[in-house]
Amino acid sequence: MSSQQPSRDSSPLTVLRGRIEQLADHTGDREATEAEAGELMKEVRRMERLTDDMLTLAKAERGGLVQRRRVPIDDFVEDLRRDLPMLGSRHYSVESSVHGDLEADPDRLAQVVRNLVTNAVRHTSADGHIDISIGSDNGSAVFAVRDDGTGIEPDQLGRIFDRFHRTDEGRSRAEGGSGLGLAIARAIVEAHGGTIAASSTPGQGATIRFRIPGLRPGQG
Repeated sequence: MSSQQPSRDSSPLTVLRGRIEQLADHTGDREATEAEAGELMKEVRRMERLTDDMLTLAKAERGGLVQRRRVPIDDFVEDLRRDLPMLGSRHYSVESSVHGDLEADPDRLAQVVRNLVTNAVRHTSADGHIDISIGSDNGSAVFAVRDDGTGIEPDQLGRIFDRFHRTDEGRSRAEGGSGLGLAIARAIVEAHGGTIAASSTPGQGATIRFRIPGLRPGQG
């Protein structure tokens, strides 16, 4: 039986099957078996992420993706400051010029920011900077995620929110990306009645902004 490694272009199930076959070859070799088991779990997690992402998009198409309630902006900002470093070791800043409440789904809103930050992590160096800001405009909260990474080519800007689109196929797949993170971000924002767009200068980073209506300003 061939010991050739499965291609990174293989589907998760094909990769999983190949790994299981390799694991059978290593019966009795504990070290090799443990190494293969670790690789198997990576592929299982990759498949789980892909399945979860597809279910999220299917739910968006059916409606009912978001469950709105009052989201205190100050609490949301503090949660981001605490949680974002877990997405990757980068220099983060989270700033808000508005206070008050936003009528939104807090879990889905956090998912949008996580997806955008995860995308930024993939395209920045280990000492890169990722800045999240929240402002207001005409009754909407305006979020911006900026990075100082590789940026996005002009011909890619209109496609980055498409399903399975990757501006860097090899790196995204190697790091476990499903190619659905930005598509899910758009689906969640649009389910809130908002909009999302990207801007970039290649080689000088990128900024993704999204708007969520339903802001009720308050005192800071």
